[in-house]
Amino acid sequence: MITILIMIALPSVGTANTQERLWAVGLTSGGDTNATYEEFYQASKYFYSAAASFGVPVEHSMHFFGSIGPDGKGQRAYSRPAMSEAVTQEMAKTLARLATALGQIDCRAFPPSIPDQQNWERGYEKDQEWLINLISTHQGREVVIQNPDGSSLSDLTGGGGDDFSGYATKENLLQSLNTVAKNAHSGDHLLLQVAGHGLKDSENSAPVWKVVLRNNAAGEPTEVITDEEFKPILRSLEAKGVEVHLTVEACYSGGFTRLTDFTPSGGTCVATVAAKDTPGLAGKDKIFPNLSKNALSQGSQLKSFACGIASDQVNEPITSLDEVIERANAQKSGIASIANPETPEFSRLRQGLIEAYKSSFVATYQSCLPSDVVGQSQAIAENPTLRLVDAALANMDQCKKVTPPDDYNWNGDLVLNVLKAFSKNLHVSPRSGPSFAIQMIARHLGFLENADRDGLTAFKRAFCCLDFDPRSGVSPSVCAH
Repeated sequence: MITILIMIALPSVGTANTQERLWAVGLTSGGDTNATYEEFYQASKYFYSAAASFGVPVEHSMHFFGSIGPDGKGQRAYSRPAMSEAVTQEMAKTLARLATALGQIDCRAFPPSIPDQQNWERGYEKDQEWLINLISTHQGREVVIQNPDGSSLSDLTGGGGDDFSGYATKENLLQSLNTVAKNAHSGDHLLLQVAGHGLKDSENSAPVWKVVLRNNAAGEPTEVITDEEFKPILRSLEAKGVEVHLTVEACYSGGFTRLTDFTPSGGTCVATVAAKDTPGLAGKDKIFPNLSKNALSQGSQLKSFACGIASDQVNEPITSLDEVIERANAQKSGIASIANPETPEFSRLRQGLIEAYKSSFVATYQSCLPSDVVGQSQAIAENPTLRLVDAALANMDQCKKVTPPDDYNWNGDLVLNVLKAFSKNLHVSPRSGPSFAIQMIARHLGFLENADRDGLTAFKRAFCCLDFDPRSGVSPSVCAH
């Protein structure tokens, strides 16, 4: 799944023409052949509603949905049937058997030692095939031609019209972004949303993240757009002084945080619904499609993201803040040096950012926590299937650390991803230790407390971009310094 939300930021003053400085581009791609899953369509409606509530001028707002399939039809959405309790229980048992089998592999040498290998392989392959078929069956084949109230899918406002600007194609997306680049001015803010399925291509030395725009009848992608293909137009917008707020709602969407970039006058910040290396799961308590929905009440990307992870026990989404920290760690820089004590001005900036982060991200996260979040976390932690999955993942991680001979075909990464995907479809989160959100907050605050001037400046630019509120046209006060 992928949803990308790009927002163009306004000046940090709430003037009468604030909304005139906003642009919005939304794209929801086809999920399967000539249709898309219901969650993607809901995300497109939320984004459209958010852009309208922010006051984005009609002539600045462009939205695209669906694709034309082999049958010549388009703009349809699938509704996925829920699994019965009996099927869910059987799935849990099958997943437990898979996890148990993976946990028994001894990878200290290659080929790995597998007890009773013949029966193990037969059972593993049978269970794997059963789970794949089950999940595929429940991806949904019921086509929703119109909304429950009888209105067309393209009628997003209930006014009886067609609110989409066209189909979700690469040509339409790039043309709309070029239109913004041609007509926007320095200080404008662009909101861009793309929703669809996401892929990570690791065949080459440098991984590439993709949004699927169209599939053929066999379900194979025939049109995609990659993170690299976004770069030229984003850099063009940044050069004009436009601030782009990009939200990606898709599997593997964390890879799009690589587009994080800032110039003296513009920049791009990114929020996602999944990690760089894992698929995502949609649902009423998941960050997808609620990242777009939260914008209606929260305004800024950062607050919408914080509220989204408060109830999500499965996905592991990231933002440009995490990309800034990852880059600093990769460069082995960004950490303050005792040999170079900071100035009073720099100390005030550090403290101001810490306080701004707590009052924005942390406070929003806490306010959005479900009332029964402690009980939910405890139930997940005590889930016996989850404990088996945790043990299997830990064992497979050890297997990945052992380099196999060149002539040995080891698919450890595939096995890990399959196990994680099955766990998520069972709504079981393969995590251990403190919650993902708590770990994220601790990581952010730890960086703020220890970052050097370059690291802190990069974090500030990302934070101020993410926490820009299109309703008022302002960012936190710390951003003015």
